Amino acid sequence: MIEMDHPATHRSKKEALSQLEIFLENLFLLPVDFSVDSLEEKLTGASFFQPNKKTVYILEGVLMCLGQEDIEKLFCSLKSMSDNFRLVFTFLRLDGEGRYSHGRLFRHVS
Repeated sequence: MIEMDHPATHRSKKEALSQLEIFLENLFLLPVDFSVDSLEEKLTGASFFQPNKKTVYILEGVLMCLGQEDIEKLFCSLKSMSDNFRLVFTFLRLDGEGRYSHGRLFRHVS
C-alpha cells in the first residue's frame, strides 16, 4: 500500500508510526503536495510503485483541498499511468444555501 499525503501530514504520520513502533513491510509513505508536485513523477520515481498492477486509488479528503485545475491534473495523471485502476474519492458540494455539504449519505452515517 502506498500512502500519499501532504509532506507536513506525512511527517506526522511517519513520526506517529515510529513512536508506536509500527513498521509495516507493505506500507510505503510518499509525501506529495498535489498542488505543486506531479503525481506521475512522484509515483514513477518510487521503486515500490508497480504501474502494471491493478490499482485502487482512494482520494479521501484530498479534492476539497485542491482547485479545479489541480484536480484535473491529478485525474489526468492517474489516467496516463494506467488504464487498470479504480478510483474512489470524497468531495464536498455547495448546497442550496451556498454552504459546503458532504451529501445525504454522510449525514445518515454521522
